[in-house]
Amino acid sequence: MSYNERPDGYKGVKYGAMAMTLLGAAFLLKMSGGLAGIMGGLPAMTPLAAQAQLLNDPQSGPLFHALQNTYPDEFDGLTKELARRGAEFEGNQDIINGGRAYLLAAMKRHLGEIAQAPHSALSDYRKAEIATLQTLQTDDVASCAAYFATGLMRPAKPTPAIKTAMMNLQIKTWTTAAAGRDHSAKRIIAKPEVREVKEIASSASQAGSDENAVEMLLTGVPLDGKVGCSAGLALLQGIDALPDARADNFTAFMLQTAATKS
Repeated sequence: MSYNERPDGYKGVKYGAMAMTLLGAAFLLKMSGGLAGIMGGLPAMTPLAAQAQLLNDPQSGPLFHALQNTYPDEFDGLTKELARRGAEFEGNQDIINGGRAYLLAAMKRHLGEIAQAPHSALSDYRKAEIATLQTLQTDDVASCAAYFATGLMRPAKPTPAIKTAMMNLQIKTWTTAAAGRDHSAKRIIAKPEVREVKEIASSASQAGSDENAVEMLLTGVPLDGKVGCSAGLALLQGIDALPDARADNFTAFMLQTAATKS
Protein backbone atom coordinates (compact mmCIF):
# COMPACT_ATOMS: atom_id res chain seq x y z
CA MET A 1 0.00 0.00 0.00
CA SER A 2 1.47 3.34 -0.97
CA TYR A 3 1.41 6.52 1.05
CA ASN A 4 -1.57 7.85 -0.93
CA GLU A 5 -3.55 4.66 -0.42
CA ARG A 6 -3.25 4.56 3.36
CA PRO A 7 -6.54 5.49 5.07
CA ASP A 8 -4.59 7.22 7.84
CA GLY A 9 -2.08 8.93 5.55
CA TYR A 10 1.41 9.34 6.96
CA LYS A 11 2.02 6.86 9.77
CA GLY A 12 5.61 7.76 10.44
CA VAL A 13 8.52 5.54 11.33
CA LYS A 14 8.33 4.04 14.78
CA TYR A 15 11.59 5.38 16.09
CA GLY A 16 10.17 8.89 16.35
CA ALA A 17 13.18 11.32 16.26
CA MET A 18 14.30 11.11 19.86
CA ALA A 19 14.59 7.40 20.57
CA MET A 20 18.25 7.07 19.80
CA THR A 21 19.12 10.16 21.77
CA LEU A 22 17.30 8.85 24.82
CA LEU A 23 19.00 5.48 24.59
CA GLY A 24 22.26 7.28 24.04
CA ALA A 25 21.84 8.78 27.49
CA ALA A 26 21.33 5.32 28.95
CA PHE A 27 24.36 4.02 27.13
CA LEU A 28 26.58 6.86 28.29
CA LEU A 29 25.53 6.33 31.88
CA LYS A 30 26.50 2.69 31.65
CA MET A 31 29.89 3.65 30.26
CA SER A 32 30.50 6.22 32.98
CA GLY A 33 33.03 4.49 35.21
CA GLY A 34 32.92 6.76 38.24
CA LEU A 35 29.15 7.12 38.36
CA ALA A 36 28.41 4.24 40.72
CA GLY A 37 31.84 3.30 41.92
CA ILE A 38 32.30 0.82 39.05
CA MET A 39 36.03 1.50 39.05
CA GLY A 40 36.27 0.82 42.77
CA GLY A 41 35.35 2.62 45.98
CA LEU A 42 31.98 3.76 47.24
CA PRO A 43 29.32 5.56 45.19
CA ALA A 44 28.78 9.27 45.72
CA MET A 45 26.66 10.00 48.79
CA THR A 46 26.26 13.77 48.40
CA PRO A 47 25.17 15.88 45.41
CA LEU A 48 28.57 17.59 45.37
CA ALA A 49 30.38 14.25 45.17
CA ALA A 50 28.04 13.06 42.42
CA GLN A 51 28.64 16.29 40.53
CA ALA A 52 32.39 15.76 40.70
CA GLN A 53 32.06 12.18 39.44
CA LEU A 54 29.87 13.21 36.52
CA LEU A 55 31.90 16.21 35.41
CA ASN A 56 35.27 14.49 35.80
CA ASP A 57 34.34 11.24 34.12
CA PRO A 58 36.82 10.76 31.24
CA GLN A 59 34.21 9.31 28.87
CA SER A 60 30.94 11.12 29.51
CA GLY A 61 32.14 14.24 31.33
CA PRO A 62 31.56 16.50 28.28
CA LEU A 63 27.90 15.47 28.19
CA PHE A 64 27.35 16.37 31.83
CA HIS A 65 29.16 19.68 31.39
CA ALA A 66 26.72 20.42 28.55
CA LEU A 67 23.76 19.44 30.71
CA GLN A 68 25.00 21.62 33.58
CA ASN A 69 25.50 24.59 31.25
CA THR A 70 22.17 24.31 29.44
CA TYR A 71 19.82 22.92 32.10
CA PRO A 72 21.41 23.41 35.53
CA ASP A 73 18.19 22.45 37.32
CA GLU A 74 18.13 19.10 35.54
CA PHE A 75 21.80 18.55 36.31
CA ASP A 76 21.22 19.35 39.97
CA GLY A 77 18.27 16.97 40.02
CA LEU A 78 20.44 14.22 38.56
CA THR A 79 23.17 14.71 41.19
CA LYS A 80 20.57 14.60 43.98
CA GLU A 81 19.05 11.42 42.57
CA LEU A 82 22.44 9.72 42.37
CA ALA A 83 23.44 10.93 45.83
CA ARG A 84 20.20 9.69 47.37
CA ARG A 85 20.71 6.24 45.92
CA GLY A 86 24.35 6.22 46.93
CA ALA A 87 23.52 7.20 50.51
CA GLU A 88 21.13 4.26 50.64
CA PHE A 89 23.96 1.97 49.47
CA GLU A 90 22.12 0.81 46.40
CA GLY A 91 24.06 -1.44 44.05
CA ASN A 92 25.90 -0.08 41.04
CA GLN A 93 23.27 -1.22 38.54
CA ASP A 94 20.42 0.25 40.57
CA ILE A 95 22.21 3.60 40.71
CA ILE A 96 22.87 3.49 36.98
CA ASN A 97 19.23 2.59 36.30
CA GLY A 98 18.09 5.46 38.51
CA GLY A 99 20.33 7.93 36.72
CA ARG A 100 19.14 6.68 33.36
CA ALA A 101 15.48 6.98 34.36
CA TYR A 102 16.06 10.52 35.55
CA LEU A 103 17.75 11.54 32.30
CA LEU A 104 15.03 9.96 30.19
CA ALA A 105 12.36 11.84 32.11
CA ALA A 106 14.37 15.04 31.83
CA MET A 107 14.68 14.64 28.08
CA LYS A 108 10.94 14.10 27.71
CA ARG A 109 10.36 17.39 29.50
CA HIS A 110 12.23 19.26 26.78
CA LEU A 111 11.18 17.58 23.54
CA GLY A 112 8.87 20.49 22.75
CA GLU A 113 11.75 22.93 23.10
CA ILE A 114 13.82 21.00 20.57
CA ALA A 115 10.90 21.14 18.15
CA GLN A 116 10.89 24.95 18.48
CA ALA A 117 14.62 25.44 18.04
CA PRO A 118 15.68 28.00 15.40
CA HIS A 119 16.59 26.66 11.98
CA SER A 120 20.36 26.74 12.49
CA ALA A 121 20.17 24.72 15.71
CA LEU A 122 17.62 22.24 14.35
CA SER A 123 19.67 21.78 11.19
CA ASP A 124 22.78 21.07 13.24
CA TYR A 125 20.80 18.56 15.29
CA ARG A 126 19.69 16.73 12.14
CA LYS A 127 23.24 16.57 10.88
CA ALA A 128 24.48 15.17 14.20
CA GLU A 129 21.80 12.49 14.09
CA ILE A 130 22.72 11.61 10.49
CA ALA A 131 26.42 11.47 11.36
CA THR A 132 25.71 9.10 14.24
CA LEU A 133 23.66 6.77 12.06
CA GLN A 134 26.32 6.85 9.35
CA THR A 135 28.84 5.71 11.94
CA LEU A 136 26.52 2.89 12.95
CA GLN A 137 26.05 1.97 9.31
CA THR A 138 29.80 1.39 9.12
CA ASP A 139 30.45 -0.12 12.55
CA ASP A 140 27.16 -1.75 13.64
CA VAL A 141 24.58 -1.90 10.86
CA ALA A 142 22.22 -4.09 12.92
CA SER A 143 21.93 -1.40 15.60
CA CYS A 144 21.39 1.20 12.89
CA ALA A 145 18.47 -0.77 11.44
CA ALA A 146 17.05 -1.47 14.91
CA TYR A 147 16.93 2.25 15.60
CA PHE A 148 14.62 2.88 12.67
CA ALA A 149 12.57 -0.29 13.15
CA THR A 150 11.96 -0.25 16.90
CA GLY A 151 13.49 2.83 18.47
CA LEU A 152 16.09 0.71 20.27
CA MET A 153 19.77 1.35 19.68
CA ARG A 154 22.06 -0.79 21.80
CA PRO A 155 25.44 -1.50 20.23
CA ALA A 156 26.82 -4.61 21.89
CA LYS A 157 30.44 -3.62 21.37
CA PRO A 158 30.51 0.11 20.65
CA THR A 159 33.60 1.27 18.82
CA PRO A 160 35.39 4.50 19.74
CA ALA A 161 33.77 6.09 16.69
CA ILE A 162 30.29 5.13 17.91
CA LYS A 163 31.00 6.46 21.39
CA THR A 164 32.22 9.77 19.97
CA ALA A 165 29.26 10.13 17.62
CA MET A 166 26.76 9.36 20.38
CA MET A 167 28.44 11.82 22.70
CA ASN A 168 28.24 14.54 20.06
CA LEU A 169 24.57 13.83 19.46
CA GLN A 170 23.83 13.89 23.19
CA ILE A 171 25.49 17.26 23.58
CA LYS A 172 23.75 18.61 20.48
CA THR A 173 20.41 17.45 21.87
CA TRP A 174 20.73 19.53 25.02
CA THR A 175 22.11 22.60 23.25
CA THR A 176 19.32 22.40 20.66
CA ALA A 177 16.70 22.19 23.39
CA ALA A 178 18.23 25.21 25.08
CA ALA A 179 18.14 27.12 21.78
CA GLY A 180 14.44 26.33 21.43
CA ARG A 181 13.83 27.46 25.00
CA ASP A 182 15.77 30.72 24.71
CA HIS A 183 15.05 31.63 21.08
CA SER A 184 11.83 29.85 20.18
CA ALA A 185 10.98 29.76 16.49
CA LYS A 186 7.29 29.75 17.48
CA ARG A 187 6.62 27.51 14.50
CA ILE A 188 3.18 26.08 13.84
CA ILE A 189 3.83 22.36 13.37
CA ALA A 190 1.85 20.57 10.66
CA LYS A 191 1.72 17.00 9.39
CA PRO A 192 4.17 16.60 6.48
CA GLU A 193 2.52 16.68 3.07
CA VAL A 194 2.33 13.72 0.73
CA ARG A 195 4.52 15.51 -1.81
CA GLU A 196 7.29 15.85 0.76
CA VAL A 197 7.24 12.15 1.58
CA LYS A 198 7.31 11.25 -2.11
CA GLU A 199 10.10 13.74 -2.72
CA ILE A 200 12.16 12.10 0.02
CA ALA A 201 11.43 8.59 -1.19
CA SER A 202 12.26 9.41 -4.80
CA SER A 203 15.71 10.68 -3.79
CA ALA A 204 16.53 7.54 -1.81
CA SER A 205 18.97 6.19 -4.39
CA GLN A 206 21.36 9.01 -3.55
CA ALA A 207 21.66 7.54 -0.03
CA GLY A 208 22.17 3.96 -1.20
CA SER A 209 18.55 2.91 -0.73
CA ASP A 210 15.48 2.77 -2.96
CA GLU A 211 12.08 4.40 -3.05
CA ASN A 212 10.18 1.26 -2.10
CA ALA A 213 12.28 0.66 1.03
CA VAL A 214 11.78 4.22 2.26
CA GLU A 215 8.03 4.03 1.64
CA MET A 216 7.89 0.75 3.56
CA LEU A 217 9.71 2.37 6.47
CA LEU A 218 7.38 5.35 6.40
CA THR A 219 4.32 3.12 6.52
CA GLY A 220 5.61 1.21 9.55
CA VAL A 221 7.11 -1.90 7.93
CA PRO A 222 10.27 -2.90 9.87
CA LEU A 223 13.36 -3.47 7.74
CA ASP A 224 16.45 -5.31 8.93
CA GLY A 225 20.17 -4.98 8.34
CA LYS A 226 21.61 -2.93 5.51
CA VAL A 227 18.22 -2.36 3.91
CA GLY A 228 16.67 -0.90 7.05
CA CYS A 229 19.71 1.19 7.88
CA SER A 230 20.09 2.65 4.40
CA ALA A 231 16.35 3.37 4.13
CA GLY A 232 16.39 5.16 7.48
CA LEU A 233 19.39 7.22 6.50
CA ALA A 234 17.73 8.06 3.19
CA LEU A 235 14.73 9.32 5.15
CA LEU A 236 16.82 11.54 7.44
CA GLN A 237 18.97 12.85 4.60
CA GLY A 238 15.88 13.48 2.50
CA ILE A 239 14.31 15.49 5.28
CA ASP A 240 17.48 17.51 5.70
CA ALA A 241 17.57 18.23 1.96
CA LEU A 242 14.11 19.82 1.96
CA PRO A 243 13.88 23.62 1.93
CA ASP A 244 14.64 24.99 5.39
CA ALA A 245 11.11 25.63 6.66
CA ARG A 246 9.78 22.30 5.35
CA ALA A 247 12.72 20.36 6.77
CA ASP A 248 12.26 22.00 10.16
CA ASN A 249 8.54 21.28 10.17
CA PHE A 250 9.14 17.60 9.29
CA THR A 251 11.69 17.25 12.10
CA ALA A 252 9.47 19.12 14.54
CA PHE A 253 6.52 16.89 13.62
CA MET A 254 8.51 13.76 14.41
CA LEU A 255 9.71 15.27 17.68
CA GLN A 256 6.16 16.18 18.59
CA THR A 257 5.05 12.63 17.77
CA ALA A 258 7.83 11.21 19.93
CA ALA A 259 6.85 13.48 22.81
CA THR A 260 3.24 12.28 22.60
CA LYS A 261 4.19 8.62 22.49
CA SER A 262 7.05 8.68 25.00
